[in-house]
Amino acid sequence: MSAIMIALNTVNPDNPDAGKAYAEAAMPLIKAAGGKPIGRFDCGEVVTGTGFPGLVLAVEFPSAQAIKDVFESEAYKALIPVRDKAFTSFNVCISNAD
Repeated sequence: MSAIMIALNTVNPDNPDAGKAYAEAAMPLIKAAGGKPIGRFDCGEVVTGTGFPGLVLAVEFPSAQAIKDVFESEAYKALIPVRDKAFTSFNVCISNAD
């Protein structure tokens, strides 16, 4: 069963280079796990609510386990210091696509 990774993130405006470095390193890991980006949305006007992320990314994977494998990999764990500089908030959830 395929699964969708939904990332709800807020980019750190004080460190744009970290965001670029993170994306350049994370995308090959995502693609190697069968991930296919299906949408990237910059959040503009918030109609209701607080604490809304600045960026929403949706990526389809062959399974929920494939998503977990990316985040549990040593290669991804090595990116965590860059990720922590790139984002002021970083949240990921899994939604079943089927």
